Amino acid sequence: MNDKFEKPYLAVTVRHVTRDMSVGNMEKKDFYISAHQLIPGEKLPKPAGVSLYGDYTVLQVDNEVVKLSRNGDEIVLVKDAGPVNGSSCGSSSGGVYGSSSVEFEYRTPLSRKEINRLAEMALDAASCPGTDWLESSNRHIDVLDFVERAVKEGNTGLYVALALLNASSNWEYCNIHRPGLFRKIFTEGLRKGALAPDIDNPAWEWMDIAIMNNDPGEFTDDMDLYYDILATAAENGVLLARDIIDMIWEPENCQEED
Repeated sequence: MNDKFEKPYLAVTVRHVTRDMSVGNMEKKDFYISAHQLIPGEKLPKPAGVSLYGDYTVLQVDNEVVKLSRNGDEIVLVKDAGPVNGSSCGSSSGGVYGSSSVEFEYRTPLSRKEINRLAEMALDAASCPGTDWLESSNRHIDVLDFVERAVKEGNTGLYVALALLNASSNWEYCNIHRPGLFRKIFTEGLRKGALAPDIDNPAWEWMDIAIMNNDPGEFTDDMDLYYDILATAAENGVLLARDIIDMIWEPENCQEED
């Protein structure tokens, strides 16, 4: 893989806030547009069903700057300089107040150095709640892109990361909020050798993160396969595998090798 993943991209965050008396609700949608999809003179691409509260026209695209225009107002996005606010609007009716806003950021994809530290950063954040391990939620697309590509290319050790990051709504704590999705991806990984008994396998770093705020006994429906794989890893010196076995199965009920 290259040190940088393809071209820079435009990260777009749309927020819609409603408040009825003292009850508030905020919906947030993130989407990402690769630089090669930004064509000067054309409207800014957007996914179906997402409103940007006005059409934006692409004025300029190069390696360092993207310029957009809306109603004659120009928005200049310098690469990696942070987010810039686009349009916002508000309304009030019958005691219900609503506001909408859009934010743009021109970003460089994660570097190889950052990618190699993903598990370390995630573990630090899980150990110390409040740590912003990606500096911006808009980095999530880079992480998932890397993990998905790596798994497709045969790095089965990242199946655990793929399951955990896809199934967690908050990466700061890595709590699994979509257990069915986690079990599906994790079990597929088990069957493809994700938890190979190798202490250098990145799966074990991600297992360490996954068990901090989640029950490892809920990771899969194929508990026999799970136990056999963990037992093999424990026999081959992976201490975390033995710890997970003891967390799930009562020690006196675990089969020990003679």
